[in-house]
Amino acid sequence: MKIGVKVRANSESNKDIICRSLGINEFEYRRFRRDEAYVWLANRFRDAELEDAIGMIPLFWKWWNSQWETRDAEYVKLSNVAEINEVLTGRTKQSALELYNEIHNSDEFKVVPNIWLNIEINKVIEFIIVKNTRG
Repeated sequence: MKIGVKVRANSESNKDIICRSLGINEFEYRRFRRDEAYVWLANRFRDAELEDAIGMIPLFWKWWNSQWETRDAEYVKLSNVAEINEVLTGRTKQSALELYNEIHNSDEFKVVPNIWLNIEINKVIEFIIVKNTRG
């Protein structure tokens, strides 16, 4: 098995474990991941036009999903939900949700995009500056 395939399988497995244990579906999982990406963009750039433009860069989403999957793996490890084959309930579910939200809190994401993504972001910034100065 190739390394890339193994990583993809692990992230899919983690997603399935998270959805099952927290009682959410894949749509809710993906929506939360997307919404948190835009929160991160808003916290970092504070410009709606720039945030929307960066949100259209495929490399941004590849990078963001990689960061998210790293946090998913951390959550699965810390919470031990991989050992549970049912939906959590009550206080256990509440504690698991709080841990998941804490690990995935975009306000606390202290990650820096890699050089390739920074190059793409800088191109977008330059384009917007030129566009806005031309009126």
